[in-house]
Amino acid sequence: MKRTEQWSRFDAVDCLATEADMVAYLQAALEDGDPALLTAAFDDVERARAKLRGQPRYTLEELLAQCDPNAVHLMSLIGC
Repeated sequence: MKRTEQWSRFDAVDCLATEADMVAYLQAALEDGDPALLTAAFDDVERARAKLRGQPRYTLEELLAQCDPNAVHLMSLIGC
């Protein structure tokens, strides 16, 4: 009998249940220094916050279009 494995797709959003989790996740992405990783982390945090609030999901590009491009302002929006 052949045994089949079933895998589920990992989503970091499932692990970001609190603001503290989100801040730690973003800090780790910042420390890594990879811009692509930081962009993905911002997207994950945005999706996690929308999930916690029961709000619709927006893309990172939609959010950034509404924001001041200043990084300090962006960090304040995500609660850092």
